[in-house]
Amino acid sequence: MRKLSILLLLIGIPFMIIEANSLSTQRTKIIRWLTSPVLAWGLNDIWVGLLNLVPGKTTIKGLVEINPGISLGGKVTDIHLRYIKKCLWLVDVRHTIFSYAAHMNSNLLYDTYPSSYYDLAKAQQKIEGNQEDGIPIVGKYDYNVSMWNSIPFIPTSSALCVGHGQQNPTPNMFLQSPDIDNSPFGANIYKFAGLSSKHIDLPPLVLEWLNAQLDFGIIGPKQGFNGSRYIVNSKNIYNIEWSTNNPDIATIDQSGILTVTGNGIVRITAKGGNSLESSIEVMVGTPRFVLEDAIRKPGSYEIKSKCIDSQYAEFLNKYKNVLLYKWGIKTNDQPLVWFTSESPELHISTLEDNDNTTVYLKIIDSEGNESAPLFVRISGQDIYDLTYKTLVFNKDGRLFNDKGIELFYDFVTMPLKYRDETYDEFSNAEWSPVAAIVINDENVPRGIPWKRKGYIRDIIPPSEKERILSSPDGKVMIYKLQLLNFDGEIVQQTPFTIMYKSNYPNN
Repeated sequence: MRKLSILLLLIGIPFMIIEANSLSTQRTKIIRWLTSPVLAWGLNDIWVGLLNLVPGKTTIKGLVEINPGISLGGKVTDIHLRYIKKCLWLVDVRHTIFSYAAHMNSNLLYDTYPSSYYDLAKAQQKIEGNQEDGIPIVGKYDYNVSMWNSIPFIPTSSALCVGHGQQNPTPNMFLQSPDIDNSPFGANIYKFAGLSSKHIDLPPLVLEWLNAQLDFGIIGPKQGFNGSRYIVNSKNIYNIEWSTNNPDIATIDQSGILTVTGNGIVRITAKGGNSLESSIEVMVGTPRFVLEDAIRKPGSYEIKSKCIDSQYAEFLNKYKNVLLYKWGIKTNDQPLVWFTSESPELHISTLEDNDNTTVYLKIIDSEGNESAPLFVRISGQDIYDLTYKTLVFNKDGRLFNDKGIELFYDFVTMPLKYRDETYDEFSNAEWSPVAAIVINDENVPRGIPWKRKGYIRDIIPPSEKERILSSPDGKVMIYKLQLLNFDGEIVQQTPFTIMYKSNYPNN
């Protein structure tokens, strides 16, 4: 009998146990002789193969255990895979195939107890297989998979509660109670001290506070202007007291009307009855942006806008829908096309050299005001050059290049050549084509394999060749070759020309 047991144990955030078992029984000696070399090869261990030949009970046991680092020298990782043979069902022979252990190499500055958790015993799920599955002469197998989930809680000693995420943590920070002025949550915190060996209970007073906070929130624009109105969303009537944390940026009267006095980020606070308090961050003023140079990626160009005012940059990273971005694209002789997005970056297709493409950007604030346009030009370039950019067929079906040199249709290939200036930048795997799409002059696509080069008979198959030979004498046809990488992304699209000249190369 062979037993496979894998235990995955994650303690902390999140907390989950997954256990899987698979058992198989070998009925005959010949099966042991057949499976032993397979085990030795599969596990890369000759001793496993030899031990499998010995009669007795066989167990392959795997363990993956990951623990939170809570003290210097504490074990944080333990992984091992062991083969156990109980010879003649009496004596255990153990052989370690693989093992790895890691220990905490320094003292933590915070989160001595990363989290507590509630067990969800009722959420346990189990799947069992049929123990009689298999071929009776050879053996049988069964399987089962079980999973346990838990809900984590974050204690007040968490790094989420101090320093706005902008301060280097020190041990002293986490030995103090949270400070409203030094918390990313503003006044929306509740101080509660409790001890528990397993999980944190929420007493009725805390639940009452949570419900009250859900009924006491500030509504108003995230970008504030003179006259912006802020109100408290509440089913009850409170005697609201309004204030801001920086009068040099903005003030607010007791009706919730904002007055702008400067530029920057200000926190607006509303206090009500029953010790209720809520606050929000508001951006005052319009930040400045620049457009960075376009970055070429497989299948697209990436253009990013960057906020150059440091007092606004972090705020905009946290709140994505404060501003709108009005993008414009002007390609070749096509008209300028505008569209609006909530994203500060843009991706446009690289289906051909975009030497004449210009990208524009206007920033739209929360009142609909548009900034002056920014722009960046895309300097597109092909990564590869085709060996043959022009091919000519004559009336006899013979194939030539544009210099009159005959090419053998059944054997000639279309190798790619790196442009000298592109090799260092585009020589990694994501830019290497493994397939291609050929689009003919009638816009009909066809996929073909491509391993460093493509065969002309694949690019122009016999049916396509016959269509070309039936064309009027002197006809010029423009084809497109799209090179695809292993993810199916278009690395490059390059046009090439096919001509039909009945008497070529004589005329």
